[in-house]
Amino acid sequence: MNQEFTKAMDRFIQHIRQRYPTSSTATHYQSDLEQFRRVVDKAPRAVSRADVGHFVTTQLGQGRSAA
Repeated sequence: MNQEFTKAMDRFIQHIRQRYPTSSTATHYQSDLEQFRRVVDKAPRAVSRADVGHFVTTQLGQGRSAA
């Protein structure tokens, strides 16, 4: 696993939890980002549009929603 991605994800989730402490938003973001990391395991700044497209295609191929 890319440690830079993990650290950035953890900081982002912490920020969302602080900003919206009673919301389930952070849990959903975390789940989405963990799925993304399993498909595209790169540092955040190295992620390209093609990587995002690949992730979406993979999700759709697994019967998941694009939204």
